[in-house]
Amino acid sequence: MHTMTALRKGIKACEDDFQRGTAIIMAILILLILSVIGVYAVSTSTVETKITGQERGFQEAFYTADSGEPIGIYITKRILHDDPQTVSALGTPWSSVVNGNLLGMSGRLFTNAARDPNQQPDPSSASINSAGHSVDLGLPDYVLLLVDIDRLQSQHLPGGGVEFAAGYESIGQGGGGDVGVLISVDSVGRYGLRGAESRVNIGYLYVPGLAGGE
Repeated sequence: MHTMTALRKGIKACEDDFQRGTAIIMAILILLILSVIGVYAVSTSTVETKITGQERGFQEAFYTADSGEPIGIYITKRILHDDPQTVSALGTPWSSVVNGNLLGMSGRLFTNAARDPNQQPDPSSASINSAGHSVDLGLPDYVLLLVDIDRLQSQHLPGGGVEFAAGYESIGQGGGGDVGVLISVDSVGRYGLRGAESRVNIGYLYVPGLAGGE
C-alpha cells in the first residue's frame, strides 16, 4: 500500500515538473516571438524615419532652387534697368549675395557669351550665393542657394521694325521690342542637413525698350 502511494506521488511530481518545464518553454518562445516583432517594428520605424527625412531634404532643396528663379529675374531686371556701378547700390540684402561680376551687364547685353548648359553654378563663381545670408533672403540658415545668370543670345523678334524694314531699327526712334535677349537663370538649392540638392533652370527673354523688359 505504501509502495503504491509513493509511486503515485512520484508520478504526480513528474507531471508537475513536466508542466512547469513546458510552461517555461512556452514563455520563452512567446518572449522570443515578441522580441522579434519588437525588433522588426523598431527597424521599420527607423527606415521610415530616414525615408521621410530624405524626402523632406529633397523638398527643401527643390523649394530653395525654385525660389532662385524669381530672385534671379529680379536681380537681372535691376541691373539692366538701373545699371548700378557697385553691388552696394542694390541695397540690402542683395549687396551681400550678388557677385560683382554681374555689374555692367547692360554694356555686355549684345555680346556673345559661352555657356555650358550642363555645368552647375559653383559657389566661387555663382551670380548669387546665399552662403551666410540665407536668412536675409527668407530662407532657412541650413540651406544654400546658388544662382547663375548668363546671357545666351540675342535675336530679332517677329513683328518688329527689323522684320518689316521700318527704317528706324536700332536708332532709338520707336524701335523698342525689335530685339530680344535670352538670359538663362540656373538655380541650385542645397539642403545641408541631408546633403540633398535640386536644380531648376529657366530662360528669361529680355526685350530692351519695352516696359518691364519682358
